[in-house]
Amino acid sequence: MASRVQKSLKAKLFLIFFTLGLSVILLVGFISYQSKKNALKHQSEKSLSIIASELADKVDRYLNDKLEDTRAIALHYSLYGLKTTTSSQNAILSEYLRIYPYFDHISVINIEDIKKPEKPTYSNSWYLPALSGQITSSDMYISPITDKPTMAFAAPVYDKAGNIVSVLTTNLKLSYLWEIIDAVQKENMASGHSGYAFLINRRGMLIGHPDRSKILNNHRPPRPPDMDKMIREMTSGMTGTAYYTTRTTGIKKLAGFAPLRGFGNYHGHGWSVGVNENYSELIEPMNRLLKMYFLLFLGVSLVALVVSGYLAEYIVRPVNTLREGASKIGAGNFDMRISRMHEDEIGELANSFNSMADALQERDRKINEYMGSLKDANRELERTNDELVRLEREKTDFNAMITHDIKSPLSTILTYAEMIQDGSLSGQEEIEKAMSSVYASGKKILTLVDNFLISAAIEAGKLKLNLQPLDINNLVEDSMKFFLAQAERRNVSIFLAKGPGLLHVMGDKVQLDRVICNILGNALKYIPSGASVTITTRMALGSVEIDISDTGKGIPEKDVETMFQKFRRSSETGKIDGMGLGLYIAKAVTEAHGGDVSLKSRLGEGATFTVRIPAIDHSGGSAAS
Repeated sequence: MASRVQKSLKAKLFLIFFTLGLSVILLVGFISYQSKKNALKHQSEKSLSIIASELADKVDRYLNDKLEDTRAIALHYSLYGLKTTTSSQNAILSEYLRIYPYFDHISVINIEDIKKPEKPTYSNSWYLPALSGQITSSDMYISPITDKPTMAFAAPVYDKAGNIVSVLTTNLKLSYLWEIIDAVQKENMASGHSGYAFLINRRGMLIGHPDRSKILNNHRPPRPPDMDKMIREMTSGMTGTAYYTTRTTGIKKLAGFAPLRGFGNYHGHGWSVGVNENYSELIEPMNRLLKMYFLLFLGVSLVALVVSGYLAEYIVRPVNTLREGASKIGAGNFDMRISRMHEDEIGELANSFNSMADALQERDRKINEYMGSLKDANRELERTNDELVRLEREKTDFNAMITHDIKSPLSTILTYAEMIQDGSLSGQEEIEKAMSSVYASGKKILTLVDNFLISAAIEAGKLKLNLQPLDINNLVEDSMKFFLAQAERRNVSIFLAKGPGLLHVMGDKVQLDRVICNILGNALKYIPSGASVTITTRMALGSVEIDISDTGKGIPEKDVETMFQKFRRSSETGKIDGMGLGLYIAKAVTEAHGGDVSLKSRLGEGATFTVRIPAIDHSGGSAAS
């Protein structure tokens, strides 16, 4: 009877433990799966939204660049085109097409033709803002010249008196704009995905898509409601994500979208960029995780089965002699052991108790080791967090710096432009002085943008060099001339000590000039009035070396090793403008030539930058090869 009760109790306890164990395992697995699924869904939505925003910004920048190119052409035409005959002006326009190959048409509309009574389109022409001095652009349309989708830009043309006499228009080829959109599909195909990007105008029509036949196609089939809702949100200028199902394939997709808000003089036209992915491809990792959870569930279920049987066996045998030992084990005394009192089940239970105590003691040891490892990991996590905080602080400082560096010269340009426009500056001398400031400010912005473009090309590994034999002495002398006026204004002396012999290298003249100008410009920017800069060229161990030394206040030793890092500046620069890209670009360009740049400096003792470039030997090769 007692045996039957014992067996019945054991069966009940086994069922309870096994059921509870599986319930906990299933609950934890379900919560974990749903959590990871939601996290993956959120990450996918965030990722597509970020990609769409980055694409929109990239398109904005590209179109603004082309708008600025139109401004440059109009300015050049204002300066030179009006002085020539009609045939010469046509030749000039043709030359512009060669210089700017991404335009397929450039023309000039005389203001008298625009204002003729028989011109009914005068009141609604897209280029009318150019008549008030603005540069503007049209929406995308089918070009009557090339019968292809295009968009146009317009800028005013002035005579000598500063009056607007005509409007210069350019037609932009959209091949590069489509390449920006197509790049998303290429990247997805490389990773085994089928997503792509697309571009729509304010009417919801496709103006950029991997399938060119869909672009500006008015004869499209009705869209599903969820897709139609997404298009309405895009055309209203919203940023976000949406799920929709295609009508033709029935495939569920997730799309991120962002509007073109404009950049600089370009105002977006109500365009919006979208990036989509097949939903099945996004949740594929979760399907693999579900399979893994299923296999893990089977394994853990087997473990639960064994553990449940052991616990049931242990509980149905309440032995008083084990009570004290169990109490001590529960108190944390894992050294407690039970002596084998009988050669029967009680003795076996004592052995099992001791084995359990051994296992608990080993587990406690491992837990203590794990806690130690966890503490180490926590300290490493704290260090990583400190580094992230530092990087975030640097990013904030960088954003503030670039805002200041662009806003200041841009404000100068706008202020003088407004003064010229409203007639506040009437004298020729005042206007020339204003234009000089405008030119200097524009040059500063161009230099900043140029540095960013070169920096981006370096990081992307796309820096291209046009190598040719160069005489370093001539190159340095030409670069130095650019700074003579600046040095004279600051009462700074520049000396050039040319090395003897033939100092020839294989190099890109433009990029090496950039290296010398960046280093020399830094020296002139930071050294005080009355100081001097000495440039020395020489041949040393198969390389041509260029030393640029100054008698300024020098650089602290703690900053020397980081001076060539991106966005890094000396702690002694104070409030002097600068982005910290000049020396980074100089080092990267020199290394692309197979050379290097080094710096020696101490605080109070000036600084010496040494540029080394492999020399050309007289047999036609590199002396360092």
